[in-house]
Amino acid sequence: MPALLFVLMPALLFVLMLALQFALMFVLMFVLMPALLFVLMPALLFVLMPALLFVLMPALLFVLMFALLFFRANVHANVRTNVPANVRANVRANVRANVPANVRANVPANVRANVPANVPANVRANVPANVRANVRTNVRANVPANVPANVRANVPANVRTNVRANVPAN
Repeated sequence: MPALLFVLMPALLFVLMLALQFALMFVLMFVLMPALLFVLMPALLFVLMPALLFVLMPALLFVLMFALLFFRANVHANVRTNVPANVRANVRANVRANVPANVRANVPANVRANVPANVPANVRANVPANVRANVRTNVRANVPANVPANVRANVPANVRTNVRANVPAN
């Protein structure tokens, strides 16, 4: 009995474990590995990857882009609607007022000279005096004779003299 227990059983156990190890190695090497290599890998490569690339990713991108656009539009709309009109008007006025004089002065003279008459007075007032004087002189010198007297009266005398001097005697 002791011989059976301490000699044969360990020997049998060792042989069985060794056989089981070789069997498992054989199964792993010649069954599971080729199955993994030639079945699961191509399935992963040609089924799951294209599904991920051409189905899930575009769907995810579409959802994300839509969410971002929707969120952005709502944020902008909420920000705009929550700013009172008088604040928006004051912001615009303050921005204009904060434009330094040297920046305004750097607007070319011919641009300032072409300011239409219906531009508000405070804008025209920012056009330097020498530019305004030149504009008025040039414009008034070209005033036709049939313009009303009160308009012609605003033409400087030297301009009127020059214009009248050019009127033929007949």
